[in-house]
Amino acid sequence: MASETSSDATSDRTMAPPPKIQSRVAETILLSLLALGENGPTGASPFLLRQVILSIRAAGFDKEARAMAVEAALAAGL
Repeated sequence: MASETSSDATSDRTMAPPPKIQSRVAETILLSLLALGENGPTGASPFLLRQVILSIRAAGFDKEARAMAVEAALAAGL
């Protein structure tokens, strides 16, 4: 039973936002932009950037999320 609890806790941290975000597209995008700030994805911490990309993808913007990830990777010198 304890192993089930620990695996559930681990999976909760690595899962994408729930599907209900798809019904709150404008709010998701606005909050993502506010979280990124003036520097956008190039100045965001990796943890924040990951959450923003997951949220944008969950809202149905796969192409835009991929472009954001590429922009951040190029800015980081990858």
